Amino acid sequence: MPPRREVKTCDRCRLLKVRCDRASPCQHCSRSNAECSLHPALAAYDEASPDSGDTSTVPSTVSQLTDQSKASTPSGKHALDNPASQELTKKRRHRACLSCVRCHRLKVKCDKKQPCTRCRLSGWGKHCTYTHRVEDEATTSATSECGSPFVVTDEEPEAVVTTWHSKHRGLSHWKALLSRLNTLAGIENTIFLTASKDVTQRHNECATGRALPGNFPFNSPGAVKYMSLEKVRELVESHHARHHEYIDSYLELYQCIHPIIDTSQFLTQVVRFWEDPTSTNVSWLAEFLMVLALGCFSVRREPEPTVELCMAAEACLSKTPFMLRPNISTMRTLCLVVMAKQVVNGTCWSFDSCWSLLGVIVRLAVCLGIHRPQPPPDSLPVVFRDWESGQVLWTAILYFNIQMAMTTGMPSCLSSEEMLRDYGTLSWSFATLDTPASAWHAVIHTSCPTILRVISRVNSDVDKPSYEEILEYSARVRELKSVLDRVQGHNTTLRIALDVFFRRVTLVLHRRHALEPDAPSRYPVSYWSSLECSLALLVHHRDLCDKDRQVEGLDLMGDLYMLDFFAAALTASTHLLRKDAPLAVGFAIWPRRTILDTLEACTEIWAEKEHRSLCFHSGYRLLKVVVGVLSRMYNVQSDS
Repeated sequence: MPPRREVKTCDRCRLLKVRCDRASPCQHCSRSNAECSLHPALAAYDEASPDSGDTSTVPSTVSQLTDQSKASTPSGKHALDNPASQELTKKRRHRACLSCVRCHRLKVKCDKKQPCTRCRLSGWGKHCTYTHRVEDEATTSATSECGSPFVVTDEEPEAVVTTWHSKHRGLSHWKALLSRLNTLAGIENTIFLTASKDVTQRHNECATGRALPGNFPFNSPGAVKYMSLEKVRELVESHHARHHEYIDSYLELYQCIHPIIDTSQFLTQVVRFWEDPTSTNVSWLAEFLMVLALGCFSVRREPEPTVELCMAAEACLSKTPFMLRPNISTMRTLCLVVMAKQVVNGTCWSFDSCWSLLGVIVRLAVCLGIHRPQPPPDSLPVVFRDWESGQVLWTAILYFNIQMAMTTGMPSCLSSEEMLRDYGTLSWSFATLDTPASAWHAVIHTSCPTILRVISRVNSDVDKPSYEEILEYSARVRELKSVLDRVQGHNTTLRIALDVFFRRVTLVLHRRHALEPDAPSRYPVSYWSSLECSLALLVHHRDLCDKDRQVEGLDLMGDLYMLDFFAAALTASTHLLRKDAPLAVGFAIWPRRTILDTLEACTEIWAEKEHRSLCFHSGYRLLKVVVGVLSRMYNVQSDS
């Protein structure tokens, strides 16, 4: 066994792992006024022999040194009381704590507002304090549903924030509407705060209310059992008897408003599939399963068989190299997934996930080249055929992009400058408008550059449009909307979808000025445009959910615009509560009683779907409170 190395440093320097000069006492111990093991008092103990019998001082001396060493280390229990630890802490910088007390305690990022966003959204806005001086801000602006700033105060209700949007986008639009309702009608904040607590406690209930997984179509647990193509074919075979009914329902309800698939080519491939299921390409099989899923849900209204078909479609999609080499079938499948997440789930969380999925779809479409306004030069016939088939599909992607940007308040996945450069010279020469697909393609494809510019300007924090620019944009949007008169020969579903699209854009454009207290006199165009579009959206909501509708399953189309209709109802309520608004017989806008009847009818529609998900439940609860206040006000005015 090798001899033990002789220790020449003092105990304290060895414990602190610093260089010892081996003086008696050493420099570090002398500087901190600590006992040094190299001190002559301890040297006397070292010189003492065990045979001398003088061991009375050993335990006390060693104990003192041990206690002194423990006290001198920064990790000791009494480190703050020891002069040595004070010497070490002097070298630390004294940083100013810029976060609020609550964010600093929770160790989360603070935006340093007064109050900060985290405290304000969690109900602690009045108790948000700082240890340093903060400039008192009279108002706190937040990003609205489409990026426009609204004044937000501590007294504003928080319920709809937690209910409809769990992230920063879209918060202050709902809060501004509810705050305006609170100011005009005197609604007590306790109603909304109680709803906020209820929603917070039932957050897991909303997660369980989703039929499709949140990450669908990526890595869903239910798709594992369909990794074998034999299992997929068995599932499709089980729906063989009703597959015509499912396909017809899909084509009648969804294809006219979202022309994602090529109908003639799709039906031909369906015939080939039943002739020889084993020879079918797995990419097209995923597309076929998504069509069956949407058609099955519109016919049966049962989530279980729909979810099984969707899980099989995800399993087939995972077998394709769609991230590396996408094709038209995989692009169509992903677009059908976006629509299924909105229809089958029907929750605001599903709309949020669709925005994330659209980012992937847009990039894959650019990789495939279907975004080009002109065919690729000197391209092979197969490439040209993909580009030609993808033109209408690209229009659907553009529509989804704008719709998600307006609904969630998140940035557009496409650059408006890029769109204006590539599509700014489009004309109506290519649009024949002889079929619903061509009409859809013509209207959306031509209006997208202008709409994208509107959305990006409204969402911008540094380049917000002035009121004069808003009037110019509004005139341009109305000019584009007038093209709907050319599609009168097509079905009602297409006209409603296109009208909702333009009404929603107009509502987003004018919202910031329309909610001002003096809007009727200062911003009359924005005020009346906002009211007109809100009422038009409510009428569409009522028509889509009419029990005597001609098209079966048309109420499912209303789920695609659930947040649009909810915003329209709150916006119309704010206008109806204004006593100075000239809403009476003889004006172009309907009288108050007619508007209130429309709001009550739409609230009853929400009541029918109250138990479908937590989002429908919370939306119905809020609308019921608002309409109740309006009804009481109307009755009081009638009695007077």
